[in-house]
Amino acid sequence: MVITRKIISSLVVTLFFLLILAVTLQVVSRILSITMPWTEEMARFLFIWLAFIGGYFTIRRGVNITFDLVIDMLPQSIWKVVFTGLNVVSVLFLGLVGYLGINLSILNMTNLSPVMGVPYGYIYFALPIGALVMIFAQIETYLILIKKRNEELC
Repeated sequence: MVITRKIISSLVVTLFFLLILAVTLQVVSRILSITMPWTEEMARFLFIWLAFIGGYFTIRRGVNITFDLVIDMLPQSIWKVVFTGLNVVSVLFLGLVGYLGINLSILNMTNLSPVMGVPYGYIYFALPIGALVMIFAQIETYLILIKKRNEELC
């Protein structure tokens, strides 16, 4: 899992750097009255990928939407069942997002972006890739929290 985290971290840093570069080029080109319409489209596409891949870190840090206050008040046996159920639902939802994202990507391979001419399928491919890395994070976080909760009770 450490290797996965390093790869995803490197990808997020690279995407963020490219996003900053594209936006900087866009600002500079407007100041100098140079036309660079591709920078706006590139920034939008990079931001989409960054949002979906970056979802890994929100789940990994446990800041995704949960009802921790209510769940933590439950007795251990009930907590484990509810916590497991919520994680299963999250993984199933992310699996559905990934599946539908693959379909969306395939359907849009012939549609090209207006300025750069990139097939929208490549842009929409952020959905299944992001869902996949978020599933890894969900499972990893689940295992860590189960172990932590068990250690606290011992």
